[in-house]
Amino acid sequence: MSICSIRQGGYGRSVEPEVQVEVTDSHIVVKEPEMPPKKMRWKDLISVDVETNSLGPYVPDVLWVLRSDDSRVVIPQGAEGEEELLTRLQVLPGFDNDAFIESMGSTSDATFAVWSKG
Repeated sequence: MSICSIRQGGYGRSVEPEVQVEVTDSHIVVKEPEMPPKKMRWKDLISVDVETNSLGPYVPDVLWVLRSDDSRVVIPQGAEGEEELLTRLQVLPGFDNDAFIESMGSTSDATFAVWSKG
């Protein structure tokens, strides 16, 4: 089950706890059931967005979108390990806490740019 299929609907329960985020000094690793782990190196990270939608509460309605030059990792709010991810993201130079706070109040389809490299 992938985040892409979840976002398209068809699941009648919350899936956030099934997604695990592992934060290390060098990588972010996202594990979903029945999917190969997705890995991104911190040094390759170029942007972080928070995407919101009006599909909740049974479908993830707040998503972290982490991008590098050649990949994209999507993590639903509430995933196991998300607190550690947020803690690490907030120390990135230029992380926009105001945009993050604004995203947490959104109930519509929106994208909030919370960090970009240089």
